[in-house]
Amino acid sequence: MWCATLRESLGAIRVAWAELIDQPVDETLILIPPVYSDHGINLRCDRRRLIRGG
Repeated sequence: MWCATLRESLGAIRVAWAELIDQPVDETLILIPPVYSDHGINLRCDRRRLIRGG
């Protein structure tokens, strides 16, 4: 049960991140908020990335 919830949460985070950077995001991206950046200009994520913030 928790795997499905985690998968849905990661999917929602990917959608939000794609909207934020205005670029498509690969399904292998794992982003763990909070994430900080300067201005967010020219951000991109290659395949199979893990981004941890905090």
